[in-house]
Amino acid sequence: GYSVDPARTLPPVNFTPAEALAVAIALADDTGPFQAAGRAARNKVLAAMSADDLEATRDMAERVRRYARPNRANRPRIPMTVQRAITEQLVVAIDYLDRNSAATRREVEPVGVLSLDDDWYLVGWCRLRDDARTFRLDRIHGAELTGDVAPVRNPERFLEFMPWLVERPAPLG
Repeated sequence: GYSVDPARTLPPVNFTPAEALAVAIALADDTGPFQAAGRAARNKVLAAMSADDLEATRDMAERVRRYARPNRANRPRIPMTVQRAITEQLVVAIDYLDRNSAATRREVEPVGVLSLDDDWYLVGWCRLRDDARTFRLDRIHGAELTGDVAPVRNPERFLEFMPWLVERPAPLG
């Protein structure tokens, strides 16, 4: 026989149309490192709704508009490889353009990600510079996994050089 571990299942989740739309908007971030996971989660929420609630959500969505300023409208998509490097703690080789448009290839041991205003950054140990660095995700133009597992590093070490940041924790409740 088979059994399902109750700790690994969810009870039925019923979202109102407004809640479902709020979740869909929150998960629509196409600039962050979890964009693919967000799209999958959004699709699961919408798939679990009744036909009437889904229609009401779509009607409400017709009255919501999201815009991007021209300088933000054509931002490059984050390579899925970078998301895998972050979530699986793997070393990633990136093709990176710095703020002066100088191109470099770097091997980075990901420690985490941070969001600053509208920009997302990969925080990690740069093997080229042998130091902690941040890499703006929209400046990564190519990436491939090296096959190396990144060593565990203390994330607090990476924030020491940015004491002016004000932390907003991940919105989990």
